[in-house]
Parts: sequence; structure tokens; C-alpha cells
Amino acid sequence: MLGAGRCIRGSLPSAMVNIDPTHRLLDWLLPSFSILPSKEIDFVAGHMATVITKQYADIRFFFNPEWAMTGPVRSLTMVPLSSKISTYVCYSDVLFCQSAIEHMEALKTDLVVAIDTLWRQRYQAPSRPDMDSKEKVLLEADRIIDIGKHLSTEEAGAQFAGLLKISGPLTSYFQEIIRSEGFSKEAKLSEIIRFAIREGVSACVIDLKGEWAELDAPQDLARFLLGTKAESLERLKPLIRKGKIGRQVSFSHVQWQKNSEDVIREIRDAFGDTRLIVRSSALDEDSWDKSFAGAHRSVLNVRCYDTQGISAAIEAVIASYHRHLPENQVLVQEMLKGVTISGVVMTRTPTLGGPYYVINFDDTTSRTDTVTSGEGKTIRTTFLHRDAKPRPDLPSGFAGLMEAVKELEEVVGHDSLDIEFAVTEDGRVHILQVRPIAAAHREQPIDDEDIAQSIQSAIQYFRDLQRPSPFLVGNSTMFSVMSDWNPAEMIGTKPNRLALSLYRYLITDETWAIQRAEYGYRDVRPVNLIVDFLGHPYIDLRVDFNSFIPSSLSDDLAEHLVDYYLECLKRFPELQDKVEFDVLYTCITFDYDQRAKNLREAGFSENDINLLRESLLQITRSGIARCENDMIQIKKMQRRYEAIISKPLPPLEKAYLLLEDVRRIGMPYFSHLARNAFVAVSLLKSLESIGCISAGQTEAFMASLSTISSHMLEDAEQVVRGKLAWDDFVKRYGHLRPGSYDITSICYAKAPDEFLRPMLKAGSKKTKVEKVQIWDQNARRAVSDELTRIGLGISFDRFEVFLRNSIEGRELAKFIFTRNLNAALEAVAEFGAGHGISREQLAGIRIRELLELRAANVENITRTLQELARRGKEAYDITQTVCLPAQIVSETDFVCMEQLKAEPNFITQKKVRAPVISLAGQVSPCLDFSEKIVIIPNADPGFDWLFARNLIGLVTMHGGANSHMAIRAAEFQLPAAIGVGELLFEKINQAEVLELDCTGRRINIVR
Repeated sequence: MLGAGRCIRGSLPSAMVNIDPTHRLLDWLLPSFSILPSKEIDFVAGHMATVITKQYADIRFFFNPEWAMTGPVRSLTMVPLSSKISTYVCYSDVLFCQSAIEHMEALKTDLVVAIDTLWRQRYQAPSRPDMDSKEKVLLEADRIIDIGKHLSTEEAGAQFAGLLKISGPLTSYFQEIIRSEGFSKEAKLSEIIRFAIREGVSACVIDLKGEWAELDAPQDLARFLLGTKAESLERLKPLIRKGKIGRQVSFSHVQWQKNSEDVIREIRDAFGDTRLIVRSSALDEDSWDKSFAGAHRSVLNVRCYDTQGISAAIEAVIASYHRHLPENQVLVQEMLKGVTISGVVMTRTPTLGGPYYVINFDDTTSRTDTVTSGEGKTIRTTFLHRDAKPRPDLPSGFAGLMEAVKELEEVVGHDSLDIEFAVTEDGRVHILQVRPIAAAHREQPIDDEDIAQSIQSAIQYFRDLQRPSPFLVGNSTMFSVMSDWNPAEMIGTKPNRLALSLYRYLITDETWAIQRAEYGYRDVRPVNLIVDFLGHPYIDLRVDFNSFIPSSLSDDLAEHLVDYYLECLKRFPELQDKVEFDVLYTCITFDYDQRAKNLREAGFSENDINLLRESLLQITRSGIARCENDMIQIKKMQRRYEAIISKPLPPLEKAYLLLEDVRRIGMPYFSHLARNAFVAVSLLKSLESIGCISAGQTEAFMASLSTISSHMLEDAEQVVRGKLAWDDFVKRYGHLRPGSYDITSICYAKAPDEFLRPMLKAGSKKTKVEKVQIWDQNARRAVSDELTRIGLGISFDRFEVFLRNSIEGRELAKFIFTRNLNAALEAVAEFGAGHGISREQLAGIRIRELLELRAANVENITRTLQELARRGKEAYDITQTVCLPAQIVSETDFVCMEQLKAEPNFITQKKVRAPVISLAGQVSPCLDFSEKIVIIPNADPGFDWLFARNLIGLVTMHGGANSHMAIRAAEFQLPAAIGVGELLFEKINQAEVLELDCTGRRINIVR
């Protein structure tokens, strides 16, 4: 063993580097030679030699006094070689399996060289200098043509693995040539191998195929340790203390075929009279680039003395393998009893490698396979920052689990692991599997420390926001991604900088507050509605709830209401996308008296309830009265749009004027119409709630609406009939884009054949639901009586006109202002292109930063844009990597969060079963959506093209009961589940077939 040099990392010799808390590298290397019948271990030391010699009395040591200036060949000259026996030579900073020595021992050639043809796969994103520095091998079939560092990386077929065997007769020759002056002082082993081959020495190779490790290669030790499921557990079993790996029997498929009786006998001898689990351990199950976790069969509760049962279980596991290889293994272990928690821990986020432990667990069934099999109905998911402790409300056993997980990271030398575990009633953590995370994390320009510091800054910002405000009532605040203006639905939970800044600039910085004050609520200006935590947009709920308090109420009653609302949402977080229906009192409704019971239980007096009722009644009346004028005003934007577009303006000036029209005209009136739409839906739902109308009548009314999607299909039919030109059709609808605020998203006009052309086929079909008689005389009379009872003072006909105008008007206003928004984004893209800045780069620049470049004193716009884009990219990398929950209530939520279970908003009373097509991470209008259930994270008006694709169901992660997609689905009578939340969405995103049962309010995974 040649170990004279200093370790590439740290100050110790390589052989003394700790591989795990109790073992050094040399402790791992020595057992590899244990199969040799008689042997003498010689070790050439140099750097810190006494550290090694004191620890290992059974090794004969030699000292290289010139270790700092010489290489391995010079160290080898220090050892007398015997010509009577074979000599193995290896570097002391490598590890390999016993099987390598067994293979070499069986070969009788004069010289056996260990190589690795899979050497390129052993490094994660290796740098070119690392690859070039390796001792490389040029092969022809199994014959070494050349070897050494001098070979180019491109031509090399393998790497020398730092291990060779010299036959007895050849040792004298080797002794002679290494003691000659023909090699430099720094010569490596590959140089004497090269010399011997050129001198005609008979040599052969064994290919380790990645089954070895170099201390200087990142993740290499982990690759060496982690093999199949059975191999990994067996290798790790003696190394861990804080977790337990139980007894196991493993065997290959070919061993089972040849001698199943011996295998069963071994199982009986190992476990006695107990129950077993028979598990898969296929060769391709747990590799570094793919994982079939949960894909293969496990058979539980097999009686050890049931020979037939054991055989059937083993056969079932083998039959489940995708590739039937003779070396595939089966693993048998004792069934655990008294399981309290089981699941999977990923020690980094799977896609980006963020510094979080992701724990998927089941603490209800006592089973160990519910997470991996996907069968669990009550699976919970927690994200824990790597520097944080588990929150105290997590199940007992979590602290011990995390200690065991961190120990495994130390032992394996790798922090990107996928670990199956179970915790039993005695608190013991059982390790059931350890595999690498099967994902190549993209190389991040930020490190874990940057993430940690960013989180601490966000926590401080959270603390600052808890302080009292001169313009708000309420003792504290909390934050949500799906309430009120619902940023999760409109721009996503991790939007780019331009999209987020546009949303704030146009709506949530000021416009929303102006609208609320004009509508009759409290004026909360100048506070902003959206809070930006590391690029994640959240609604400040104290601000939001203040803005829904009628302005006529006293500060004391207002504060009581705000604190009550906040407490309600803390108790029922699944209502975050339904606060305006199920938490807040924002308008008078027909079921106000029933809902007021909750206020009484919370300590509100009858006077408080009556004051609130009268205030809400006045707000509702004034909202109904202004609806028609708001629709008239919003249409002014269309004329102003044409005026701006027709002028030859500089691109950035054009963008500014278009956006200002949206901010000053479009958004205020759209906001009023949107508020009226919420009022309308609240009134409609409350009529159903008190039994005045049926669910079928509500559904029929929503289906009778005629919004932009309907008009688009009707116009498509006109194109088919030749009554509308194709170019005019594209001009009318081409401004829509999936992701209205996203400059990197393509608008319909840029790809009309993909987005709009399929509508021509759909337009000729009976796509829109036929209008039917909704209200009979009894319903009209009953609704009229209710209108009188609550004091709205309007007729049934005017009430119906308000319902229809407010909901349809909101959708029309959205269609109008997005024309300006699209043109502004295209103008910004044109401006960027003029300075060599791509859309992706522009996405990283805030809108105010761009508009400031209109000033003439900016000396070098291109350089400024490049710098802004660079800073935006850095910030966006942090945004993408950081994990934050859907609601933030406390500081702990920034470092330890659990994915919330949402309450989906089911649309229609239908039930469908169909294959799934997912648009998570992609927008592909060319896919075949016919007779499919589409699942999508969030969808704004730019996704209306979907309704012409004959889909039969829709599921979204984000969105509320009155969201754009909820209205569209109701209009087209499309079964839908809107706003299912991250937890359920991630589960169904893996499904092939879903059953969407809107009547039963269930989503079932068929397969």
C-alpha cells in the first residue's frame, strides 16, 4: 500500500481520513484483501507516518523520507518484493470490493491491472481539469494499448483504478526496472505499467465498472457504498449507531433458480418462527441516474415456516422486475412490529438539490410501505432546513429520525440521499433502504450558506411586519399565497422578477386599495397587499382583512373582526383560497343570519352583528348600482389601446403608456367588476345554502354565462363558415398568453396554428352548453321574497342581470386589459432585443427598473440591462431553491414547514374517469388532450385554448371557488377540481388514470 503523500483534502494521510465516525479509510481497505489465504501487508508511509504506525501493529511499515518530492514509484522502491508469491500494489486513497481481489487472484497472467470503463459516470459534473489529471487507459478490446496521464480525455476508454497484481516470477523484473533511473521522481504506477507493456510483458485487465472509490472524487465513496438495496444495507449495517439495520438474507435470481431449498433453509435459520417481508433488490432499482422506488413488488407478513408462502412471495417479487437479469437480488427481512411512523427522507430537494430534508411520512396506518407504494391516503410531507430542528408539533420520534439520517450522511459521505425508514414504539429508528437521489441536480451558482443567510433575512422581515401599523388594526399578521388576489394562481408561487413586479405595479401596490376604498371598505393606503419573501409572493392577511372591513365600523369592532378572521384561518388553513366565502363577511348574503352564529360564538355582541349587517347591506347595494357603469368605463381602454399602438413610439415608451392605461383605467374598473363577481357568486351560493334554489339551478345558471371562451369558439365557427377572416380571428384573440405576466411565455399570435387553429375544428362542434330555462316561477318568487327580506330592494330581473353582468363583465375586463399587458411585454422584448438582451434575461428585471431606462441620462443601457439581468438571475436562483409553505404564520415556518392539505373547489355535479395529461412544467398545445383529464399548477386567461381541446376534466393546484378557471369550467360544464393544493397535486401528477368525482367531492387515483 502506497500512502506516503498528504491527503488532497485536510492534513492527515489519506489512509487515516475518517470515512465514518468510527472507521478510517485504511479500516475499509484492509478487509478487501481478507480472502487471500496468507499475506503480508506492507505500507509505505511518509507524511505524518507516526500517526499510522501507532495504530496498526499487524502492518509492516516502510518510510519514504522524500515523500514530499517523490511519487508512488519511488515509494515502491522502499519495499523488498518476493519472487515466490504474487504482489498486490495499490494506492492508499482508493477503495474496492473483495470481489475485485477474488477476480484478480483467479487470473494467472504476469500482470493484472484494475481499470474502470465507467469512469466518466463516477463524477457529478466533473470539471475538465479533474478529468485530465486522471491516469487514463487506452484499450483495444481487453488489451491495454497505452496508459497514463498523458492520454487525452477524449480518446481514453477507461481509468486506472490504482490497483495491480504482479506474479511472483515477474517481481524481480519489476524490482529491477523501478530501481533503475528510467523514471522521474514523481512517477506514478501507470508509468511502470506502460513500460512493462511496451517491453512485452503479458498483461490483462479487470474492469471494476464503477465499483471502487477514490478519496479525491466527490461522491465517489457514496457510489462505492451504495449498491443494490441489499448490498447497501449490508455494507452500512456495522457502521451506524443511531439507526438500526435489521438482519437480512439476500440472494440472486440465479441462486434461487439453482437451489431454492438451500435459500429457504437459510431464511429459516436466520429468522426462526416470525413474520417476514420479502423485498425487491434489483440491479437497476437504485442507480445514480434513475430510481424505480416503489415500482417493484414487496410481499408483507409472510410466515417464516410457510415454505409455500415464502416461495410464492419470492416468485412474485422476481416477476415484478422490469428486466429479468440473473444477478437481480431478493431481500428478506423480519417484519417490524409497533410501527408509529414510516416513510422516506430525501436529504435534499429532488430537483434542485436545495438544502432541505424532505420527509414524506405516514403516522396513522402502522404500515411501512404506504409512502413508496403510493397507496397511502394520509401521507404528510414536511420540509426541514438542514440547519433547523424539527418543530415540536411533529410526531415524537422525529428528532431521533433526523439524528439517524445525519449519521447516514456522514457514513456515506454524501448529502443527497433517499432513505426509507420506520420508527417503532420504542423510539428506535429502523433504516429500510438507502439510495442516492436519482436526479442530477443542476449546478447552482449559490451555496447552502447563501440560502441560510437569505432565510434569516426573510425571518427578520417577517418580524418587522408583525409590528403595529398606523393604518391598520389587528395585533399580528400572517401570509398566504392563495387568498384574495391569489398570486399563486395568477403568477405562480415562484414567479420571475418581471412578472411579480408587474403584478404589484398594476394591482397590488395601490390599485386594489383604491378600489376597496371606493367600494365602501376601509382605506388602508399606503400599505401594499403583497409581501415578497425571497421572491415568493404572499398576501399580507392583516392588510387584506383590514381592506374588507366596512369603513363605517369603529376601530374597536374592526380590530375584533380582523383578529377573529386571522384566528379562523389559523384554525382552518385549508380555507385560504376561500376566505371571501367562508371566513370573511364582505357583503350581505341570504344566509347572513346563519353565518352570524359563528360571530356570536366568538364573542361578538348583537349590536356588533347588526352594525356589520347594515354596513354590508349598504356596500352590496352600492356595488350592484355601479356595475353597469364599470362595464361601460372599462371599454374605453379599447379605444386608447388603438391610439397607442398606431403611433410610432420607442418600444419602452410604448410599454409605459400601455401599462399606465392598465394601472389607471383598466385595473380600477376591472377590480370593481371582480369584486362584484365575488358578491354575485356569494349571493348565488347563499341562495343555495338556505334551500331557496337547487344546486342544479346554480349549475345551470353558471353554464348559461357567455364569456370570452364562448365568444372565441363562436368566432372560430364563423371562421369555418367564411364569415370571419382567419387574420381577424388571430388579431382578436392573439394577445392571450399562458402566463399573462410572463414575458418568456409565447402569446397566441406568435403560434396561432398551435393555439388557435384547433379551435376551428372545435368551433364547428356543439361545444357550448345549450341555454335552458333556469328559473321557474316558484324559484323567481322565492328569490324575490329573499331579496325583500334582506333589504336589497331590487327586483328579480335586475338581480339576475347583476349576476350575469358582474361575472361576464369581470371576464371581459380581464380580456381587455390583457391586450395592453401583452403589447407592453412585446414592446419590452423588442427593447431588450435592440440591446442584445433575451426574454429570459428581461424576466429577471423589475418593471420599474426597466421603465427608469426611459430617462435620457442613462449612459450605457446595454451594460445596465446586463447587470440588472445578472442580479435578477442570482435572486431567481435563490427563489427557485428556497422552500416556503402556502401559509406563513410563525418564524418556524421559514425553516420547518408541512405541506397543507387543501379543500378542492369542485365544479359541476359530474363524475368522470380518464387518462391524465399533465402540464406541470410545460405548456404544449400540440399534445392530444381529447378525452383526457388535464392537470395544471395554475391557469390564467391565457389557458382558455384548453377548452377547445375536448378534455373531459380539469385539476389545478392553485385557484379559488371564484377563480378564472372555476368560472370557465362551470360555463362549459366541465368537471373540475380547482385548487387541490401542493400535497394532492404532487400525488395525482404521477397518476396515469384519474377518477374525478365532483358529486362525491373526491379524486381517486385509478392507476
